[in-house]
Amino acid sequence: MSYHLIGHLSALVCDDYVEPLPGAKISIFLPGSFCSESRKKVTKYTTRNTHFYPIKETDLVHNEDYLLAETTVGENGQFSLCWEELHLFTEPLEFTLSLKQIPGMSKPASKSMHFYLGRFTPQWTRNKGNYRGAFAYIVPGKNWSQVRAGFQNWIITGAINWEGTSQLAPGIRIEAFDKLSGKMISWGRTGDNGRFCLYYNPADIQYQGLRAIVSNNNIYLPAGPSVYFKCYDGNRLILSEHPDIATMRGRRDLSPCSRLNITLGNDANTYSDRSSTRNVNSTQKKKVLRYYKEMHLSVSY
Repeated sequence: MSYHLIGHLSALVCDDYVEPLPGAKISIFLPGSFCSESRKKVTKYTTRNTHFYPIKETDLVHNEDYLLAETTVGENGQFSLCWEELHLFTEPLEFTLSLKQIPGMSKPASKSMHFYLGRFTPQWTRNKGNYRGAFAYIVPGKNWSQVRAGFQNWIITGAINWEGTSQLAPGIRIEAFDKLSGKMISWGRTGDNGRFCLYYNPADIQYQGLRAIVSNNNIYLPAGPSVYFKCYDGNRLILSEHPDIATMRGRRDLSPCSRLNITLGNDANTYSDRSSTRNVNSTQKKKVLRYYKEMHLSVSY
């Protein structure tokens, strides 16, 4: 008897965009491998509706004897795992995720981040004495913002459309600029679906420590730049925003995962980022720094 599990692994960037996690390592353990004490340590940083939380590499080492299988996720987020029968097909299994590089990073970090995904019971189908099942997991958006902040690799995603129509604009070059420095932080092109993804490291701009904190579903994150855009159709400049637009709500102090939609030909562009910002005192800044240290969300390169 053997088990064969196929699946897909991705992360929620915003309500209408999910990115696959190629190169991630997914591991499956026998039930009860990760004790409840580990979960208690991170209760104050997680919500009741998610089991996703960081774990240490030592937690994985201590549970090696319970490991059933592990593999590297493919280019489109797909994976396949096989192992011999060591448990009942009705038993739940425990899943973990290890990340050393995420979409947008040019090179891997020097060490991996590890996360507990939760306890799940796949739906198995028996075929000629073997069990086959499928499993899909999407990292919740609030947690993925924390991961991107820890890797210092942030993302702006959205769509570009023409004014007065629902027609999206493919093949448009979009450039994002930081309001304070005037420096271009990232650029890209819209795909056939009119969508774009821009990746950047806020540490490459000018920031020293935390200027502000962005509230994302009651999870507080260090704030990034305030941005404005330029757009080109070929070599023709078709949108050049005034830098002061970066002070508008939805453009200032971006969170690690931001969604910004742009309408061409309209000076009053529409923005859909739902983050809110506020100034914080030194005590609150220390709290966030301590949070990242305790959650093992700081990595070096």
